[in-house]
Amino acid sequence: MTEPTAKPKRVRKRVKPFGSNAAKRIDGRTREAKLMHAMRADLIAHVGNPNTAELILIETCVRLQMHLAWMDKKFMDSGDMNPFDSRRYTAWANTLARTLARLGLKGAAAKGPNLAEYLASKAANPTPTSAP
Repeated sequence: MTEPTAKPKRVRKRVKPFGSNAAKRIDGRTREAKLMHAMRADLIAHVGNPNTAELILIETCVRLQMHLAWMDKKFMDSGDMNPFDSRRYTAWANTLARTLARLGLKGAAAKGPNLAEYLASKAANPTPTSAP
């Protein structure tokens, strides 16, 4: 008799932050994915109803923020920042700031009442008509 062979242990690949397709490999259950989803949702809410160009800027901001978060973790783990990483971090932070400025710092205008709300408010508060 032959003994049954054990299944090979599944090896989970670690996402490398600076790889060419690192963002494509982020699973939706990871902290990184949750950070990206939260930032994307916050920026879309900030802008309001974004057009295509604004969506591209939002995605750029999300990816830049992800790189900065990865670098923050790297610096916290190692306790050291070499000059190359320092320059790269500063460049990405400045690019993120400029991209956010292009999106606009004021945010979307407050949404006004819809037609039903407007008509209901007019019915509740009729304005007196003046006699000639």
